[in-house]
Amino acid sequence: MGIFEFILLIALISTIGKVVTERRRPLPPPGPVDRGALPPGEAERIREAMDDLADRVNRLEEERDFYRELLEHPGRRSLESGDSSSQT
Repeated sequence: MGIFEFILLIALISTIGKVVTERRRPLPPPGPVDRGALPPGEAERIREAMDDLADRVNRLEEERDFYRELLEHPGRRSLESGDSSSQT
C-alpha cells in the first residue's frame, strides 16, 4: 500500500466516522426554541379574542334559552304580554 492509498483510506474512515456521528445525533425540534414566549401584544390580543368569544357564547345561550322557552310554552308568552297591555 502506497502513501496515496493510505491517505485515501484515512480520509474515507474519517468521513464515515463523521457521517455516523451526525446520523446518531438527535435533530433539534423545528420552530422556535422558546415556545413559552409570545410576541409583544400577542397575549393581550388572545385575551380580547377570548373575551369576545365568551360574550358571543353568552348571547347565544340566552337566545337558545329564549327560543326553547317559546317552544315549550307557545301560548304563555303571548298571554303574559297580552295581560300586561290590557291592564294599563
